[in-house]
Amino acid sequence: MPAASILFVTGKGGSGKTTVACALAAALADTGERVLLVEPYDQHGLEAHFAAAAIAAEPTRVAVNLDAVRLQARPLLEEYFRKLLRLPLLARTLLSSAAFNALTAAAPGVSEFLVLDRLQEWSRAPTYDRLVVDGPATGHALQLLRAPFQLASIASSGPLHRPLRRLTETLTRPERVGVAFVSLCEEMSVAESVEARAVADQFGIAIERPILNRCAPRRFTRDDIGAVHAMDPAHPAVAAARLHIAAQQRTTHFAGRLKTVFGRTALGLPDLVSTDAALEVLGRPLLRGMIR
Repeated sequence: MPAASILFVTGKGGSGKTTVACALAAALADTGERVLLVEPYDQHGLEAHFAAAAIAAEPTRVAVNLDAVRLQARPLLEEYFRKLLRLPLLARTLLSSAAFNALTAAAPGVSEFLVLDRLQEWSRAPTYDRLVVDGPATGHALQLLRAPFQLASIASSGPLHRPLRRLTETLTRPERVGVAFVSLCEEMSVAESVEARAVADQFGIAIERPILNRCAPRRFTRDDIGAVHAMDPAHPAVAAARLHIAAQQRTTHFAGRLKTVFGRTALGLPDLVSTDAALEVLGRPLLRGMIR
């Protein structure tokens, strides 16, 4: 079964989620899929991975079959109400109103709804086969995904009612939307993904295979580990071996924890010494492990 047509990638800050999102998008584009890589809000992490001009508010070509875009809530808000009101003078008056700006800034979920609504619009258009979203850090990503459900509970009528209903239906269809959590082999990073999975489950959003980044390769067997620990720890080679064994054991521990919680084997990605070829090196295992 293919992964969702809108795939959110999120994780604790510093987990490498942006690199993972870019690598997956680039690998999908290499297969011939037409991919849109989306950065909600002003994270400014995409440019570092592509030799392209600044990512704009409209899709920009960054590679063959691959466009990238950066969304900002305020322009989306203005565009939405201009379409809703239709009368330019009325729209300008409303949008320049201090009371309106204060209300929309305080209203729960409006900006998040507009971001997700635009993603839904792009996903339904024939231009792209798949959207990969470099989501914000875990807490903000959950706030983004949860907002339409909260807003729908208070917008039982009015102009937002039908769009919200369509959006919440889309978010709960696993062939349409999925969320992939990226963790490091660290307690706080994995714990955040575990907690986030429980929140996403409450709203029926499909959870993709978990990703464990910067894993240590398995170079030592159980017998090897016993032999190394019997050697002189002051020897530089033995000290180096012990460091790797500790990293290998952390990888095994946290991979097991993610499998227990998510019910699926975590997709392990290597710890890269150089990030120069990160998209190519990570893209292949991501494509095999995430796109089934």
